[in-house]
Amino acid sequence: MSLDIRSLRYFVAVAAELNISKAADRLHISQPPLSLQIQRLEEELGFQLMQRHKRGVTLTHAGQALAQEAKAVMSRMVQAVDTVQQIGRGELGRLQIGIIGSAMWGDFPGLIQRFTQSYPEVVWGLQELNPSAQISALEDKRIDIGFWRSVDTKAPHFDTVLVSKEEVQVAVCHDHPLCQKPRLLLSDLASENFLSMHTAYSDFAAHLNRCCLKQGFEPHIFQHANEPQTLLAMVSAGMGITLLPESLSKIKWPKVKFLRIHKDAPSADLHLFYRKDEQSPVVNKFVQMIKRR
Repeated sequence: MSLDIRSLRYFVAVAAELNISKAADRLHISQPPLSLQIQRLEEELGFQLMQRHKRGVTLTHAGQALAQEAKAVMSRMVQAVDTVQQIGRGELGRLQIGIIGSAMWGDFPGLIQRFTQSYPEVVWGLQELNPSAQISALEDKRIDIGFWRSVDTKAPHFDTVLVSKEEVQVAVCHDHPLCQKPRLLLSDLASENFLSMHTAYSDFAAHLNRCCLKQGFEPHIFQHANEPQTLLAMVSAGMGITLLPESLSKIKWPKVKFLRIHKDAPSADLHLFYRKDEQSPVVNKFVQMIKRR
């Protein structure tokens, strides 16, 4: 037995109209082919689905049962096609996002909110990972896109999009003498005690170290930490200074002041990364949203 969707669709129309002529008009076909299709359906099933009379048709018990089931099948087919079309348009699916923690203080929350409003059926998840871990997760397809502050990352098999431009600023205790300088330069920090993320954990920390070397000094790292909030707590306690992306000033840590570097400030630009061979419509929708900003 091989029932096709067209046969069911034709039968559902006749069952709804109880008249072959009206059903033919509804289907935009002539009456003879419709009558022939219903007849073939009955022959295929081996029993009568309707009784014909001058004013129309009457469904048999078997016809009534098939009409009910066929309507459910057609409804599920419509839903399935709609779901597939939504997936194809990137309006439905899953999006796994890798992100560095500091990005949450910048433009990222607004971007994900905007995407959620535009595509509410997309289920997304966040994984806080350092850049090296994000690269590995992208390669293994455990995440679909990644966000980190890349300057020196060599990833020829990834495409990248600039999300936001930022500069590095100096976080100091509010009564630190550097607060009195009208124009602060990176070289002015040469004699300071630096508080830094571990370079083994943060590629960005290694980048900042190289920026200082280019200005003629090697920073004296007094203490290390794993999180920016820990650095700010140590700055507030007067243990030293730290270099952080300007967006982290939004944390408003007590007794901490962010100072702008007036010349040759290190970049803290945030980038989005995704695989060059990525074919997910959801990822494409997200990337295009970023590009249109």
